[in-house]
Amino acid sequence: MLFKQLAKIQMKDGRLEHYLEAVFPRSDAQKKKGERPLRWEFLREILETEANLQLPGVRGTLWGAYNAITWFEDYKQPQQEEQPDRRLERTWFGGGADTKLKALTKAAELASSWN
Repeated sequence: MLFKQLAKIQMKDGRLEHYLEAVFPRSDAQKKKGERPLRWEFLREILETEANLQLPGVRGTLWGAYNAITWFEDYKQPQQEEQPDRRLERTWFGGGADTKLKALTKAAELASSWN
């Protein structure tokens, strides 16, 4: 039910920026300078280029934006060489899992106010 609701919400009028700010808040310095985190740019690129996110009902929706975050967390390149079991640990139970849960929680909160 929640996922269907997310798929109905179009990311217009700055909603993507609002969602990204909720999940990955800018630092005070970034806000002061009007800068966006590099991660936001990576996510925007994934959202605009990843084939699965271009499908009807996904493209341009909050569902697509949430999936861009999960894709990024699951497939991003680690800072150092990472063994497959460590990657699985990070994406299922570690920081990646925490980020994906936060992204879903924030999407649900925003969906309620945007509906």
